[in-house]
Amino acid sequence: MIRYLLLLSFISLYITGGEIKIVAASDLTYAFDELKRVYLLKHPEEKISLSLGSSGKAFTQILHEAPYDLYFSADMAYVQKLYKRGLTADKPKIYAYGRIGIWIPKNKKIDAKQGIDTLLNPDIKKISIANPRHAPYGRAAVDALKNRKVYDKIKNKLILGENVSQAVQFAMSGASDAVIAPLSLASSEQLKSKGTFYLFPANWHKPIIQGYALLKRAEKNSSARHFEKFLNSSEARKIFIKYGFRLPGD
Repeated sequence: MIRYLLLLSFISLYITGGEIKIVAASDLTYAFDELKRVYLLKHPEEKISLSLGSSGKAFTQILHEAPYDLYFSADMAYVQKLYKRGLTADKPKIYAYGRIGIWIPKNKKIDAKQGIDTLLNPDIKKISIANPRHAPYGRAAVDALKNRKVYDKIKNKLILGENVSQAVQFAMSGASDAVIAPLSLASSEQLKSKGTFYLFPANWHKPIIQGYALLKRAEKNSSARHFEKFLNSSEARKIFIKYGFRLPGD
């Protein structure tokens, strides 16, 4: 009997179920709110713990053994680095391709749809972007600005958010006059009702290839496996598309 109990105890250390700890790029804020809600309606016995932030910061946390099960990055390169270090249970997978553009609050009375030259408007004194040192969407923003040869003209206007959500919050709160934001956030009802958006052509910046992986510590976590399978469902794909993502195979 004692041997049996010890065996159960040993197994419980390696097989977790019922809870899924996810860390994800903050461009997924609204998409994951919906994914989480739909998934839990089907699996009410399970629990999802979701942390959102910059992909680079999450990568560093995982290197320092943060207890996450699934990692969703806005940059596939971060996930591939974890795979090469043996920190993922499986090979990384692409889950979406991101887009980016300019969002301006309506109270600025400047229509973002006029294009990238709106950033040169003298009434646009501060422009927020995610920090390009660790946020893929920040790097894409800088790429696009340099591609259109406006970066040097506005670089003194730039203020950096820790991630794209914070950069957007700067614009919504009035701390900045415009933000270079992911389509996935600009597609939300919250932003559509409060501002205008101009989508950059995809060839203005390097492709935003977003990847994920089940992490090594979770390879026996059946709940995390179930959530991963859910991501390939038609319901999940519709949610990603709703928030402006292009999906592999489309």
